[in-house]
Amino acid sequence: MKIDKYKLYCISFTAMWLLLFIKTIKLPIYLGHDWCFAELDIIFSIANIVAYVSMILFLLSFYYIYQLYHMKLGAPCSLPIQIKKVEYKDYDYVNTLATIITLFSILLINYETIRDLMILLTLLIVIYMCYANTNLYYCNPIFAFMKYRIAIVQTDNENQILPNNSIVLTKEGIKEGERIQPHYIADNVYIL
Repeated sequence: MKIDKYKLYCISFTAMWLLLFIKTIKLPIYLGHDWCFAELDIIFSIANIVAYVSMILFLLSFYYIYQLYHMKLGAPCSLPIQIKKVEYKDYDYVNTLATIITLFSILLINYETIRDLMILLTLLIVIYMCYANTNLYYCNPIFAFMKYRIAIVQTDNENQILPNNSIVLTKEGIKEGERIQPHYIADNVYIL
């Protein structure tokens, strides 16, 4: 099971997918005895298509969180590795949160036209490209919510499994001299 950058990107926007669904869903609900089905142009309106996709991405995000949790229950990627030095970078969560708050501004759009849909897609693609190309996918606000800390660790120079300056996401914290068994996520990012 592999957790890649796309999955972490999707997880980081879990709250936005839910809010986007709530904002854009426009299905008439009537449960009286004389009910009838809604017309297809209402069911497949642009706003509702955005809502359907948002709900799918929201459910995928929870599935990816489950995969991440399940991966941590499995075997680590190596034998225990001794840590020589630890530096915490929890402030990276705040930097990423600012980007995501900017993205939440797209919730102000009505999603009634194709142009609105194109704006949404363009913003999501640009932020994904920045997110993946700068390797900041580990600064995931959902990880902050789940109480993970970001640590930059130093190990032995000959260690190839967990190289120097690797990023380790940890709930318990890491101490110098401690031995850890990390799980590989992507690039130089691991999770405990």
